[in-house]
Amino acid sequence: MNAQRERATRPWYRELWPWLLMLPPAASVAGGVAMLYLVVHEPTVLVVDDYSRIEEITSERFARDRHAAELGLAADVDFTATSTGEARIDVQLASAADLALPATLTLALRHASNPRADREVELTRSSALGFGGTTATLAAGHYDLELGPADGSWRLAGVLRANPGRQRLEAQDVPAGASTATTSAGGHRTAPAAPSAEPR
Repeated sequence: MNAQRERATRPWYRELWPWLLMLPPAASVAGGVAMLYLVVHEPTVLVVDDYSRIEEITSERFARDRHAAELGLAADVDFTATSTGEARIDVQLASAADLALPATLTLALRHASNPRADREVELTRSSALGFGGTTATLAAGHYDLELGPADGSWRLAGVLRANPGRQRLEAQDVPAGASTATTSAGGHRTAPAAPSAEPR
């Protein structure tokens, strides 16, 4: 009898079942706080929902790839660690056409998993088909490489899997039937020419 009376007057926080009932909501709150912290301190890359812009960018990329293929362009890119802790980048172009090259080229390095490690390096002309420059030491991991002039008329691409190391950049294959836009010398996009109507 006394045991039943003591149990009836025992405070709720000394019972097991209230804590069991509060455990799932408490876990949800803790998880929400953790997710909020990650969102604030580790922002992810924004998702682009402008699909027309995505199509335009893809079309421009195909046009640059096709132009590079028409010129027979390719490049060997050498990454060498220097004594100052930087990475030396040397590019040697090869072209099947008599190409008038600019004074500088831009090499874009896009890290496979860490956007903060992305960078763009301006390479200055060092010889007839050679370019060079330096950048901070690259982070570990794979990099997507894109080489091209400032006017965006062509591009070469590849993947750097070893750092330091050598990577061959080539014109990328354009899917058959892909719509491409041409890029003028000033970097302006023009729509592909519409097919002429055939007489019936």
